[in-house]
Amino acid sequence: MLDIPGLAALHHRNFRLLWVGQIASGLGTNMQAIAIGWHIYQMTDSALALGFAAFFRAVPFMTLSLLGGAFADSMDRRRLLMVTQGIQMAVSVALAAATVAGIESPWIIYAVALAGGVLQAFDGPARQALVPSLVPREMLANALTLNTLARQAATIVGPGLGGVAIAVLGVGPTYLVNALGAVVVVLALVQIHGVAVKPAPSTGSNLQRIGDGLTFAWSEPLVLLPLAIDFLTRALGSPRGLLPVYARDIFGVGPEGLGWLAAAAAVGAVAGGFWLGSLRRTRWPIVLMLSAYMFEGITNAGFGVSPNIVIGWVMLCLGGICNVGGEVLFATIVQLRTPDHLRGRTTALTGMFASGGPQLGQFQIGVLAEAVGPTTAVVFNGLVAAGVVLAIALLPGLRERLFTRELTDLSVDRETAPTGR
Repeated sequence: MLDIPGLAALHHRNFRLLWVGQIASGLGTNMQAIAIGWHIYQMTDSALALGFAAFFRAVPFMTLSLLGGAFADSMDRRRLLMVTQGIQMAVSVALAAATVAGIESPWIIYAVALAGGVLQAFDGPARQALVPSLVPREMLANALTLNTLARQAATIVGPGLGGVAIAVLGVGPTYLVNALGAVVVVLALVQIHGVAVKPAPSTGSNLQRIGDGLTFAWSEPLVLLPLAIDFLTRALGSPRGLLPVYARDIFGVGPEGLGWLAAAAAVGAVAGGFWLGSLRRTRWPIVLMLSAYMFEGITNAGFGVSPNIVIGWVMLCLGGICNVGGEVLFATIVQLRTPDHLRGRTTALTGMFASGGPQLGQFQIGVLAEAVGPTTAVVFNGLVAAGVVLAIALLPGLRERLFTRELTDLSVDRETAPTGR
């Protein structure tokens, strides 16, 4: 493998296996997401119906994520991933079969979204908590950046392939690709060995362990602050839930254009991610994170008033650059501040807000668009998200306490690790 600083973590075989599996899984997930959005909008002509698909996924995910984190801190993380991916494969096959057979209803898709939220609640914490076991600590930021790049690369290619597959094959066969991605993940997990895939034995019930995770997050400002900012901006800012509306009714570009729009943010994210991955030292990470989230809200508002797909695509691409900057710094700060015995629960908590925020945001923007129109909803959400970040940045005392901290000084190993089960 080429000795490129941004790819350093891929020299570790076990991480490389997980990374390749994540790309395959991401491709299938994004192709299925595009198909679901197009399918529902074609059936209902309703932005609100699009929002409900995100809502039914968000509710079980946010309700069960802490339990998923407790599981990730008490059992073999690799086997837990195998179970979630196996069930995901079965769900995708069932959805594809029902669609091909002509059994079409928004409620079938809502049921699949509900199941997807449950699976994500257990899959996400186990997957993220496994990463620090696969690379040395000094490569953790690089590994998390590469994870983000894998996810975003799949978000570039997946929607485009999904749009073409819908136009050529129909939505049913497009759903089936997600099942194939789950198979690749399971095969990769089987080959991971020689690492501690199960955390040290813990005491207490799952409820007690969840309480310990919440207590740690609440008492650690460098976990709580990024968590709150990421959730608020994701719940308010993203126009992703209305992309089918823009593709069909505003830009008039059909399912192929929908794929291009959905990939735009990921193109920017990959470009920004390669730059972040090559950095040896990051100064003032809190300031950079706040700036990234604020400018993402502004670019989302710019997308809302874009007169054509080209300008809209550019706005989403710029937003993707900001998104990856905020996300990578957020994830790195939290991972560095978290001791291993709490990693699954903290990852579950951060994932619950980081992933649940956009899903709730898609529901919220669907409701708002139904009332005031898609353009007004997107612009309003983007500007409010930027304003929220600016208001947090101006909080008294924040600059003195956190703004000047260096990324290399944030590791919990440099300070006394918090206690807990």
